[in-house]
Amino acid sequence: MRIFEVKFMTEEEAKAKFLASVKLAHTGQKYPGDEGVFFTGWEAALNAFTDKRLELLRLIKKHSPRSINQLSKIAGRDFKNVYTDVMLFKHLGIVRVPGGRRPAEPLKVLYDAIDIHTLI
Repeated sequence: MRIFEVKFMTEEEAKAKFLASVKLAHTGQKYPGDEGVFFTGWEAALNAFTDKRLELLRLIKKHSPRSINQLSKIAGRDFKNVYTDVMLFKHLGIVRVPGGRRPAEPLKVLYDAIDIHTLI
């Protein structure tokens, strides 16, 4: 089972890691930071993973649509909104969206679960 992990860090931590990575990039080095997706708070994470967006992931897994247009019809939602949601998931690395006007492969969810947790 592949699990997509959502982690949290403070804004100060995020800024410090960003500045460190920029400094290393200027020297041609890659920042050896943590992998994954980080949010600065629960509200930001919950805004990314709304009920409607999670439903799109379920529909992709169940129906394997070959396009975002087909997914929007299955979901009964406006194409523009579905496109925005799918592109967010693509950017986060959760969904693979094949390229081209007539992709040979369907949209694919790359994980079986999303784990949102924080250390206290």
